Amino acid sequence: MANLSNATHENAVVTETTCDKCKSLEEEKDKVQQILEIALTNAGLGELTVNDCDATTGPTLDSENPPAQAVPKPTENPNCVPDKRLMEASKTEWIDITNEFTAAAAQLAPGQLVQETHFSLFDAMSAIEVMDAKMDAALQWKKFPNYPRVPKEALAKGLVKLEGHTNAELVGIVDEVYASMATWLEGHTLAQTVFTCLYLHESGSLEDPTLRSFSQAVIKIVENMRDCISRNGVYAMEDQQGISLGMATTPAGDVSVGAALRDAEERTGALLKQVLSNRVEAKEDEVKALLARQKFTRALFSFVTSVTKATPQSVETACQKLSQCLSLLPDIVSTVTLGERLDPQNPITLGFHPVINQHLLPPSYKPYAILPRDRGYLVLQTILGQLQDVFRLCSLGLFGELLESVTGFCNVKDCPNVLVRSFLVMLCLHSDRAKLFGSPSLEALIRSDAQLFTNPPSLNPKSPLSLSSQGAESADHFFGRAAYPFTDVLRVYCHHRARQRQRIPKCLDALSELQQDADRADHRLHELALKLDPHQQQQQLSCHGTWLLYYVIRLMIDFVVLGFEYHLYSPFEYHYVFWYLEYLYGWQQTTLKSAGHILAAAESQPSASRGKRKAKKKKELSKEKERELYVIQAKRIVCVGVMRSLEALLLDKRLPVPSFEFGSEELAYKYRFLPFVSIVTPNYLTYQDYVRLASVGNYEGKDVNLYEAASRHFAAARVALETIPHNETVDLEGLLKVVKTNIVIMNLASQGHKKVSNVNSILDFSVHKHFPIFRLA
Repeated sequence: MANLSNATHENAVVTETTCDKCKSLEEEKDKVQQILEIALTNAGLGELTVNDCDATTGPTLDSENPPAQAVPKPTENPNCVPDKRLMEASKTEWIDITNEFTAAAAQLAPGQLVQETHFSLFDAMSAIEVMDAKMDAALQWKKFPNYPRVPKEALAKGLVKLEGHTNAELVGIVDEVYASMATWLEGHTLAQTVFTCLYLHESGSLEDPTLRSFSQAVIKIVENMRDCISRNGVYAMEDQQGISLGMATTPAGDVSVGAALRDAEERTGALLKQVLSNRVEAKEDEVKALLARQKFTRALFSFVTSVTKATPQSVETACQKLSQCLSLLPDIVSTVTLGERLDPQNPITLGFHPVINQHLLPPSYKPYAILPRDRGYLVLQTILGQLQDVFRLCSLGLFGELLESVTGFCNVKDCPNVLVRSFLVMLCLHSDRAKLFGSPSLEALIRSDAQLFTNPPSLNPKSPLSLSSQGAESADHFFGRAAYPFTDVLRVYCHHRARQRQRIPKCLDALSELQQDADRADHRLHELALKLDPHQQQQQLSCHGTWLLYYVIRLMIDFVVLGFEYHLYSPFEYHYVFWYLEYLYGWQQTTLKSAGHILAAAESQPSASRGKRKAKKKKELSKEKERELYVIQAKRIVCVGVMRSLEALLLDKRLPVPSFEFGSEELAYKYRFLPFVSIVTPNYLTYQDYVRLASVGNYEGKDVNLYEAASRHFAAARVALETIPHNETVDLEGLLKVVKTNIVIMNLASQGHKKVSNVNSILDFSVHKHFPIFRLA
């Protein structure tokens, strides 16, 4: 009982002490709260609450007495702003509360946090430092202190001319707008590029017919371009800013805008005739320059509005207008110096206001320089030239050829503009592409590609299965299912090269499901063949599965090599990455050989007709596929040579190996090849397979000169590359240079060159994107 009484007494003392501490803490909170309310309420920031902040759980609130909503308190202070977030920037009066805020913050104890009910963690992470030139874009207004905040105000005050422009001013305005358009197409926002021109915001109020028709046409052109980019979905953050705030509109329709452009062009043409006959005093070169720009604007407007209609007649018109635009650009670029220049200190004199839309954007969006006019026209010329290539690609009649062309077109060093790739998706993947370009539909392209690759019995006119309704139904079902995944494959390669890798896994999942359909289709065709001829002993052919496997492996290889292009792999990962890449190349080589055997077997099958069959030469792979076989064989040998080189460098401790304090090599391996787990064929190789078959540890303690072995493999790859027909491509020339250089380096290393070195070796991917040159340090 005594012990219990003592314990009770001790608990009472602790409870009393704790209550005293709570009371003092509450009093301290109230005191700080009062100081903050006085300081911050006068500044219009509303009420704040003081809470304890735990290092692990963050700010804590009293669940029984939650803080009230921040309601601005009325005050007699004339400088008080009830709620600064609801006031316009031009009417806000700022008060310096630095001293009050510092004094209030000094009252906070360690672990306490000031929390405003409308200010979340997301707001804190995205907050900027006000009045900081690098973070607060609103400071740009200081450069233009007397400028209006809205376009109507500029026109009402007469700061912008509505009529009476000289030809040089009109040429300068047109050139500056097209330079802004080129800047927008390179990935910037509309509000900070095209629509910094005040004339576009008030196009209906303009009295000059040339400027009014041009402004309305530019608005329509931008609307159609932006709609094409947004609807086709091949843009990313680095391609295009999705913010459309500050975008002007016009009620004028396409027909009326086209008529206005034609009328303005005729007026300028009549003026040119008067100048040539000396009836009007004007500079001839300026009038000609203006007329060329009007013709270009009209042709560009017709092209954009025609191609988006997606009809055979509109596509034909678009091709003609595109050629006309390209023919006019050289004259425009040569006369770009005739236009009135923009005054950086007072750009509104020419109708431009760099920060007119700044209040519509996030505060961190700083204005940036518009491209020079001549460079802007060169950007537009490049885009229009690439659009001509798009129309050529859309007329291709073979799926393999189309895929190769799209891949080569979008995977060049300077990736085509997002507008070009959007038009490519819109036209090439259009459901009515057969009507638009006279080329087969995508499903027909896929059928013909499978027929050329493996010639399935259901598509082979010589096979009895082609006359069977069940065989035709099986083919229709499979290729109907294949159309959508293969459309996605084409769409993946229309994305920016940097974004293709993250979209390939989704396509692989879809193709993995299609592989099961291919196996069922092959099994069904085999059963039908046995029913038609029970006495025939034939092996079940995987026609559909082999054809599909070729494209699955191609996507897997692209997924791996894209990691080299964007430096995603650490040096210690290169060994198992090249090991897996050699495995995939082996499967691709086997698939092509199997396709050749299947084609030969299809030719040897009895004909559907009852007549005698004449002996014919067995059909084999096309010359392109045979050449691809040689290229794959050479790359397989290079992969093995790179693996031997890496093994030697790792054993000599010439490559860095991490300590794996927070992970392991197995975890990194699984992460790299995770998208391959769902693939039916080829089988996914686990990390245990890698350790058992190709781990570097397998060579420890063995007297093997791996440098010499690597040199032999590179020499074999050199022979294989030099025997490939038509090996003058950039890819093969770069690979041959890599192989020749590595032969020399591995021979030197095998003789002990720089054997003792504390500097890590370097893998140089500058010559070839996927295969390195070893630099011994």
